[in-house]
Amino acid sequence: MKSYGFNINEGNDPPVINGVYAMEPITVIAQEGWGDWENATVMLKMIFNFKEQNGGKILFAGGSYQQDLETDEVYAEGDNEFMLVNINGQGNKFTVSYTIPSEDPGEPIWGGAIISGEKSNNGIKNLQIASIIFGMPMFGLNDLIFDIYGDSDGMSYPSEWPEWPEDDWSWIKSSGQDKVMPMMMSNPLKVLKAISGSTNSKQE
Repeated sequence: MKSYGFNINEGNDPPVINGVYAMEPITVIAQEGWGDWENATVMLKMIFNFKEQNGGKILFAGGSYQQDLETDEVYAEGDNEFMLVNINGQGNKFTVSYTIPSEDPGEPIWGGAIISGEKSNNGIKNLQIASIIFGMPMFGLNDLIFDIYGDSDGMSYPSEWPEWPEDDWSWIKSSGQDKVMPMMMSNPLKVLKAISGSTNSKQE
């Protein structure tokens, strides 16, 4: 990830980052392995929720707002469940990371995300997120697949946590009306979908 411009902050004394933060506007730093999928949507906004930080662990949930380039529909996808994830760093700089195992106990760990930034008095500076999938054999994809996003204006601001739809559903705004649609993917991919513009409803 470092070779693509992603910041990884190591250390055992990270800043306390409890809170909800919004990242917009968003810049695509790098994408690899998505082929024609990578241009299916535009990432409009990401929401990050951190709480109950304790030592090297913190609870995390995330979501995003995306716009389909073909239909102009805006998708809101988020996960109401928190995951216990790792946090490292030093001073004001931190890196949150986690891996997501396959739901099949016989399969290896195959996905995850890394979130880095610098805590400030009014938000998080230079927030970045990299979502990673170590291949999806069920779709014939066996290589490393990832995308990296960054905050275009360098400052992610404090925000409120949205009321996401129930698990396994997406909220869509179209022609001034709201509706929901089922998400048929497995839960690990759904979590990545919520924070990554490359894994989106368009690809289902």
